[in-house]
Amino acid sequence: MKGIQQRHGYSAEPIALFPHLTISLEETGMFGLGWPEVVIILIAAVLVFGPKKIPELGSALGKTLRGFKEGVSEAKAEAEEADEDYRA
Repeated sequence: MKGIQQRHGYSAEPIALFPHLTISLEETGMFGLGWPEVVIILIAAVLVFGPKKIPELGSALGKTLRGFKEGVSEAKAEAEEADEDYRA
């Protein structure tokens, strides 16, 4: 791998783009996808739904994820409470 990196002129070492920002070639974006894939997905979403619909979809997704998170935390609390009742 080192030979390939040297031949193509890149390295897996962090690259300092700005003094306060360091980026590594091995870092990935969301959900294990690289940033180019995320950008392509965003462009496709804008083409399919249109730029006016994207904020509405983001809001709905945020509300859905928030509700899911609350449901998971409630289920976890109930399970812990049931476990404490069982032990007592």
